[in-house]
Amino acid sequence: MSAKKSSDKSMKQRIASEARACVRITNNDLVCKDCGYRFPDNKVFGNTARCKKFTLKPTKVLGGGSCDEYLKVR
Repeated sequence: MSAKKSSDKSMKQRIASEARACVRITNNDLVCKDCGYRFPDNKVFGNTARCKKFTLKPTKVLGGGSCDEYLKVR
């Protein structure tokens, strides 16, 4: 593969990767979707990153993982 083709492929991969990183996350994307501690995030976008238990949710929660403080509501 030529250096130009390799560079083009690398740039396309980088653009695709960065585009995925710039997508808004909502409570519906997280375990928080049915947690009793969540703040509504449909009008205040910053509410996704915080709740009644955390001023800033742990990285593992924002990354789609579990939460030690999760309280499911019906």
